Amino acid sequence: MSKIKPETPEAIPPGTAATTLPASKRLDSLDQFRGYAVAGMFVVNFCGGLKAIPDVFKHHDTYFSWADSIMPAFMFAAGFSYRLTMLRRIPRDGALAAYSHAFRRGLALVFVSIAMYGFNGELAKTWDDVSGQAVWDFVAGTIKSGLWETLAIIGVSQILIMPVIARKTSVVAAGLVGLLLGHLLFSYSFNIAFMNGQPNWLSEYWGVEGKTCWDGGVFGNMTWGAIMLGGALVHDMIIGREPGKAVMSLFVTSFMVMVLAWGLSCISTAYDVPPDTPSNPRDIADNPVFPSSEQLEASPIGLAPPPFVAPPPRNAGILKQREEEGWAPDPARLRPYNYWMMSKRIVTTPFALFSIGFSAFTLALFVVLTDVGGVKIGLFRTFGSNALAAYFLHHFIEHAVLDGIVPDDSPLWWAVTGFLIFYVWTYMFVRFLEKQKVYIRL
Repeated sequence: MSKIKPETPEAIPPGTAATTLPASKRLDSLDQFRGYAVAGMFVVNFCGGLKAIPDVFKHHDTYFSWADSIMPAFMFAAGFSYRLTMLRRIPRDGALAAYSHAFRRGLALVFVSIAMYGFNGELAKTWDDVSGQAVWDFVAGTIKSGLWETLAIIGVSQILIMPVIARKTSVVAAGLVGLLLGHLLFSYSFNIAFMNGQPNWLSEYWGVEGKTCWDGGVFGNMTWGAIMLGGALVHDMIIGREPGKAVMSLFVTSFMVMVLAWGLSCISTAYDVPPDTPSNPRDIADNPVFPSSEQLEASPIGLAPPPFVAPPPRNAGILKQREEEGWAPDPARLRPYNYWMMSKRIVTTPFALFSIGFSAFTLALFVVLTDVGGVKIGLFRTFGSNALAAYFLHHFIEHAVLDGIVPDDSPLWWAVTGFLIFYVWTYMFVRFLEKQKVYIRL
């Protein structure tokens, strides 16, 4: 990956690393990384509801598992390629055409997501139930939570970060910090309660008070957008640099960002309470964003468990279950939901930062493997070069296998067998498209 000069002086904003590659040149490590993210997403989506599958392959609301790293990796890769594309397209087609295309692509991803998953709700059971209030509740509920599947999140986050995606590196970094700070302040003002269906000032106007959210809901696009900008910043660390220097920078930077994320997650220890503490609705801690002085006095900030290790449970029921299984915390304590956990459900700042660091570290491994070592994994190439087709196809094959032959309580051997059927089936379809040179692009 030798240093490549830009095609035109206008391709690179002042203060931006060299970014323009010839149109025929592909960044093999990014394709492999994207393929890894898609392949991992299929593992997580299929295995998430199967009881026999180990927890590391499942999502968790209060800490970071391998499964929780996969969607951020996809967002990170999307941010990297978004910047790469825009810095090529603007000097070639003009800013208006480039930004118009990016906006249309974002909307198209939202519509594809709706086509795959629907609205996660319904307007009414019968036509007699249709009213102005029913229409508003449907629209408000869709915007609040029902819309936010992976492709819709990518599409809206892409539109959200559009003002900074092709600016100089320092502006991209400022945009990332601004989104994280904005999400922090929104969470303090209303969003923790809003996405958990608890009373808050926004719901008084918005309605659908009891409706909860996943993957951050509508305001989670701020932190998902920050993860995309993390990928855009890593773009500037790689493109136009020798692989060895790029890898060293990536490893050092990724380690520092992951340590920062873990350090911020240590604030979550201030919310530890005794097991007999009366529970709050939805297991939400008091003052979930900024702990009070009383909370800090009762539970001073200490070291949080490292990523991939479960923290204390959020309620007494889970604590009792862990005690029966022999791995409850000692001394026994609870840690209710708060903003400083690495939570994919809330998409907190510690989660976003650790996702950026972990994704950058993983990409660095692919730079070593692929750009330096020349090793390319066929599975990742197939999924990475036709990611949208692979994502679309896997959805239907996954449901065919899970709904047809793999019950949720299947023993491990049958869960693995069903997974292999699903995986090979999906791969064969996408590989066929690759052989026919059929690629779905937006």
